[in-house]
Amino acid sequence: EKRQQESRLCEQEAELQRQGVSLDVSGLPLRPKEEILHELHQKEAERDGLMEKRSARLERVRHVQEQVRQLQQELQILDEELALIPQKRVFIAEAQKKVQELTAEEGKDTQLLDLLEKTNALLTRNQTILQQAQEVQRTVHQLDSCPTCLQKVTALHKKKITEEKEQEISKAGELLQELQEKKQQMLLQRKIVQERLTQYYQQQNFLTRLELELQHLESKTPLQGKKREELQKMVQANN
Repeated sequence: EKRQQESRLCEQEAELQRQGVSLDVSGLPLRPKEEILHELHQKEAERDGLMEKRSARLERVRHVQEQVRQLQQELQILDEELALIPQKRVFIAEAQKKVQELTAEEGKDTQLLDLLEKTNALLTRNQTILQQAQEVQRTVHQLDSCPTCLQKVTALHKKKITEEKEQEISKAGELLQELQEKKQQMLLQRKIVQERLTQYYQQQNFLTRLELELQHLESKTPLQGKKREELQKMVQANN
């Protein structure tokens, strides 16, 4: 064991000499090798401690540099997002204008729907009149006596009734054709209004989304200043 200690002592002395550390023992009283070995151990421990402190310091510097890098990236992304605020405001103004232009379409659709209901009622009424007039006209030709008073129906009376019903049939037919044409026009108009209403709802949803996006971006504005201040402090501390 003593030989092993002496061997280690020689090795450590050689190592210290390579590192520029000399042990000048001239003029000194002879010291036990165990004492010298202890002293070498202390110096080695001090060197190891210095190296650990240096490594820890370097690690802290690397950690701060990584934080600075991440913060710079976050700030860059935030700057790019906040740069969109003016553009968002322009989009919102345009969307508001379109929504305002299309707002009247809801009222038009209600009016057209009401007109269609009335037109359908008139169509049903005139179809009934037409059918009744045609039925009376067919019955008169086959009628010999009045079913109410049982008197004989003359040819002149039949002719009169037939002419009256022909006028009713002609008038009802013309009115039906006119109502059908108006109905088709209203259906076409309502189709156009429905398409514009679809655009209105789309623009309304788009406007709502833009307003929420703008509100979200504007809420990040204080964060931008906070991150800039934090980055400045980190850079100053790192220097």
